[in-house]
Amino acid sequence: MIPQQHRYSPQDFDLTAEEVIDDPSIDLNESFKMFFKNLMFVQEKASQKFEFSQVEPNFHPPHLGLILSFLKLFQLAQKELNKLLERHLDYYYQEVLGQTEKEKKPATAYVGISSKQLDQLEMGVPVDLTFSNKETMSFHTLTPVNLSAAKISEVWTIYRNSYQPFSDNILNDHSELNSIYDSCLFIGDGQETIDFSGRLEGYPLVMGEDQDDLGRFERNMNPSELGFVITSPVLNLADGKHKIHISIKFTPNSLGQFEEIMQALLSEKEKSEGGFRQEINSFIQAFINDAFIIAITGKDGWVDLDYSYFLFHFEENTLELILEPEGEQEKLVPFDPKIHFGLKGPIWPCIKLKINNKASLPPMTPLELLEVVEVEVLTKSSEVTSGVQFSNQLGNLDTSNPFQPFGPIPSYDSYLKVKSPLILSSFLEKLSITIYWSGLPLARGGFETLYEVYPGEIKNDSFKAEILSVDGHLKGKKVIKKHRFSTYLKLKRK
Repeated sequence: MIPQQHRYSPQDFDLTAEEVIDDPSIDLNESFKMFFKNLMFVQEKASQKFEFSQVEPNFHPPHLGLILSFLKLFQLAQKELNKLLERHLDYYYQEVLGQTEKEKKPATAYVGISSKQLDQLEMGVPVDLTFSNKETMSFHTLTPVNLSAAKISEVWTIYRNSYQPFSDNILNDHSELNSIYDSCLFIGDGQETIDFSGRLEGYPLVMGEDQDDLGRFERNMNPSELGFVITSPVLNLADGKHKIHISIKFTPNSLGQFEEIMQALLSEKEKSEGGFRQEINSFIQAFINDAFIIAITGKDGWVDLDYSYFLFHFEENTLELILEPEGEQEKLVPFDPKIHFGLKGPIWPCIKLKINNKASLPPMTPLELLEVVEVEVLTKSSEVTSGVQFSNQLGNLDTSNPFQPFGPIPSYDSYLKVKSPLILSSFLEKLSITIYWSGLPLARGGFETLYEVYPGEIKNDSFKAEILSVDGHLKGKKVIKKHRFSTYLKLKRK
């Protein structure tokens, strides 16, 4: 028998109203928070104690046993009632519509394996994984896996956003442009696993997020520095004035895709501007010149050039980049990993083409369609005075002052030798040496007027010379080739 509980009446509790307390030091809001907090604490502990009393003791009083049995049985009925909507929906899909469930696919998992004995796991090798709850699941490898002792030293996340520059139609894929952002999640000594759970700033944004609508101090990612580097021995240039032409040839198919997306962008631009027409080639030309930032290997690190421009030759499927470095600051120097960061391997001067993240139209989407076939680098140098040595049959010559190239009394075998390893070791299409002579005939006809009283017909082009070139060394011997050119003296007064 369960003893009858004692019944209480309202008179057993003192519920009479008292005077209103006007004491400002008493904060009713804070008092309620304290009361509610204690109440929730008691409720939580009571719930835990109740669950513990059900499971742990082996003995329950009869009346508690009946209550617990009722609650357990009621849970079964409750679960069935809660599944009523689910079962009704299954009946409609399976019985009325005749649909069947999809075939279940096996679960997949990416697992890091470290082994000192195995170098490779073949396809189909069984692998048993034991989880923290001591449950074991059997997997097998889907592909051959190479095992190595490599460790993780850097982890980066890359995010690619999308937006329409000239419309709000998010379904228009033809005129969609993208910006690329990245963030370094980890950099340090190599580790087998990277755990972000203990970070003070919280778990990182592994997938990234759009940064366009965020303020400067709210951004957690930076625009990615994407691009490519061109390096060549022909970029080893002597002092002087230089003009560099870089021709990049594309496949016709990729260039056609590039022109299609540019045409779609131009169409959207014309619609947004009220039908203002623009020629497609000029639109592409402006887009390309705004798409890149050009940098070179300078003496103090990477140097952004102040002046460069692109020319698109559509009939030749070629993009030409023209550079004109000026001054000592923009002088090309060989690559040095100590000051030219972000690259490994080159030994020659480098030209870097970086995607311009501040371009009015983000260029990544159209540019990634282009497939490069070949790259040609051509340099034109003029007024080169340093790094060139002159000598004749009498010895070395000082070119800083006027000199006699063939000696004071030239003879038949007199010669002028020009030595410049930097220039003459390059693949030259054309070489021009300009010598300023003093004491040339002042008459209009030049040598023809000077020698008109002498026998024979002597003209300005009567003075010829042979050019000898040393092409290299073979087994310690100089290989000398004689080039017979029909050269002549061309009068040019300074």
